[in-house]
Amino acid sequence: MAPPRILLCGDVFGRLNQLVKRILSVNKSAGPFDAVICVGQFFPDSPEKLQEFMDYIEGRSQIPLPTYFIGDYGIGAPKVLLAASRDCESRVQDGRFEDM
Repeated sequence: MAPPRILLCGDVFGRLNQLVKRILSVNKSAGPFDAVICVGQFFPDSPEKLQEFMDYIEGRSQIPLPTYFIGDYGIGAPKVLLAASRDCESRVQDGRFEDM
């Protein structure tokens, strides 16, 4: 079995649309990759950028690969993490474990 292929990226600053475009481009030219690991600031660095980020958190948009992040949280982190934890909590209460 081949080891997983991991795509690494730096600061995202909440620009998930840009991240998705880059993932698709790199995955097409050098992939396929199994996951993305983002290091640095992942969340938006200003309140104006929260809506784009929330589109992904609330399921209106999707990232094409499992995506993990580590690093600085940024100004948008509290709102996003609270929304994500509420969504996770409601999925557990509704028995929708397969969506997690």
